[in-house]
Order: sequence, then C-alpha cells, then structure tokens
Amino acid sequence: MRAGCLRKSRARNREACALKKLAVAKIREEGEELAEALEKKGRKEIIWEACDLLYHALVAVRARGITLLTWSASLEDGMGKKAKEKIKNGQKGWKKQAKKRNEKEKTERI
Repeated sequence: MRAGCLRKSRARNREACALKKLAVAKIREEGEELAEALEKKGRKEIIWEACDLLYHALVAVRARGITLLTWSASLEDGMGKKAKEKIKNGQKGWKKQAKKRNEKEKTERI
C-alpha cells in the first residue's frame, strides 16, 4: 500500500510540474503577443492581448493557491506606494492626466 501511495504522489508531482511549466510558457507567449500588439497593432488587439495575458496570469496565480483577494490587496498596496512616490517627487498632476486620458478614451469609443 505504501508503494502505491508513493507512486500516486510522484505522479501528482509530475503532473503539477508539467502544469506549472505549461502555465509559465503560456504567460510568456501571451506577454510576447501583447508586446507585439503594442508595437504594431491597434487598440482592439492591444486590449484583447492584455485581457488574454491577465486571464492566464490569474489562472496560474490561482493554481499556486494565491487568492484573487490576496492579489488584489497586494496590487492596491503597490499602487498606493507608487502614487505616494509620484507625489513626493513633485508629479502631483498625475491624477488629472490619468483622468484626461480616460475621458479621451471614452470619447474615442463613441
């Protein structure tokens, strides 16, 4: 019975390792596609490739046991630090610039 458990454990480890390698390869591929879209393609393709990359990143991160809530909290912390750094460095108008870009994008969609 013990040998059977070890075989099953090894098989699961091999499967997990293969899935991890597949996820890493997929994220690399999607990252390259996004980079190419940013260099050579239009807005719709850029958005599509960015969504594709985010989807595969979410799946891979979740497969490693990291919840979306943990990821989101970490992202918010990081964004908060960046905002504080920009304000400290004298780039106080960055919020206005971001708002103008968002408004411009909204009008372009219409």
